[in-house]
Amino acid sequence: MAVDSQLEDQERQRLQAQYAEIATLAGGLAHGSGQVDAFGGAGAARVVLTGGNNISPERYGAATPVPDAWPARDDTEARLVEGALARKVPVLGICRGMQFLNVFFGGALMADLNQHPAGERHRLGANHDVEITDPRSAAALGAERFEVNSYHEQAVTVGILAPPLRPFAL
Repeated sequence: MAVDSQLEDQERQRLQAQYAEIATLAGGLAHGSGQVDAFGGAGAARVVLTGGNNISPERYGAATPVPDAWPARDDTEARLVEGALARKVPVLGICRGMQFLNVFFGGALMADLNQHPAGERHRLGANHDVEITDPRSAAALGAERFEVNSYHEQAVTVGILAPPLRPFAL
């Protein structure tokens, strides 16, 4: 398992360190953007793109600058996803990772979640409920709703979801 665990700001370092620890305990490898050329995801049975900073608006054709974007991480994750797809390796995107997958497959992002009507419930550090939209997934998880946290400024909405993707929860 390859886990992208690039650490840029202190608020997220603790969570990223936990991702890396879990990957290591599962026999995986956590890496940062400087290591992807040497590692390249080769031999990984799965790839996990973790949460973190914002995605560069240039990736999805937006002109509005966003704080905390990290183009080198975007480049790293693009190479990881390309390699995983070429080897038919599953990729899981968590928070920012899910947003990156949407952009990678041709979708866009809402650059400032505060502009969305539901933006208040997604403010930094807020917990809120989501509803699982896929009945099979809800049955497998034994729940139709669950609580998640928000540590992001960008968001994917149904209207800007990449065509090959479908929502899991809203």
